[in-house]
This record gives sequence, C-alpha cells and structure tokens, in this order.
Amino acid sequence: MRLKLLSAAAGLAALLTAGLTAPAAQAADDVQVLASRNVTAKTSDRAPGGYMSVKVSYFAQGVDQAGDTYYRGSVRGHVEDLEGDGYCARAQAWYDGVTYNISDAACPKGNARPAASTFDFTYRALVRVCLWKGNRVHYCSSWK
Repeated sequence: MRLKLLSAAAGLAALLTAGLTAPAAQAADDVQVLASRNVTAKTSDRAPGGYMSVKVSYFAQGVDQAGDTYYRGSVRGHVEDLEGDGYCARAQAWYDGVTYNISDAACPKGNARPAASTFDFTYRALVRVCLWKGNRVHYCSSWK
C-alpha cells in the first residue's frame, strides 16, 4: 500500500511539473549591475551659501565599438539655500560635455528644492551646486 502511495505522489508531481522548465541561466555578459554613489557638495564661497545632496544611480547600458561603456541612470536628491544673501542655490548635472539645470532655484535661506534628472547613452555623469543671482552663475562647487 505504501509503495502505491509513493508511486501516486511521484506521478502527481510529474503531472504538475510537466512542461515546466527551469529558467536558463543568463550569460555573464547579459547581467546588468546597478551601482550608485552619494554626492554632497557645498558652493565655493567663503561661507558656503548652497548645499546639495544627491544619489547618482546607474547601470551599464552597452559598449561602443571602441570598447567604452555607456550608462543609463538617474540623479535624485535636493539642493538647499544656506544663507540669506540674495543668491539662490541650484543643482546642475554634466552629461558628456552638456550642462543641465536639474533643480529649481532654492531661495530664500532655508528653502530646499528637489534635484532630479535622468540620463541615457551617457559615458560620464557629474553633478555640482552653484549660487545664482539673476541669470549669472557664481561660486560653483567642483564637478563630482
């Protein structure tokens, strides 16, 4: 009797799993690795008037004919005005030689604004924080 039950259980398991196959293992080249880096920066004036805290997340999107890797990702965080000096803080991103404003102007003192951007087919992504007065940029941090 016990043998018949075991045979029946094995047969039921075979019926339930018929046609199901384990997923094929991905080739090592097909695996995308997500990476990120946290960036904080202050403007370069004597008493820093702007502060930025962002996370740059990215993954390898492909490799060009020269063997260089290009990426897809995003920048998310905030920028804040630290001084009531008439300047506003703003975050910028640099993608392969082109600069983009990635936040609205944060002002007056104590005001924070979100900083957000995405990039695609990009070899290098950097960020910085600057002070703005009118349409002029002042006291930018280094690109990070």
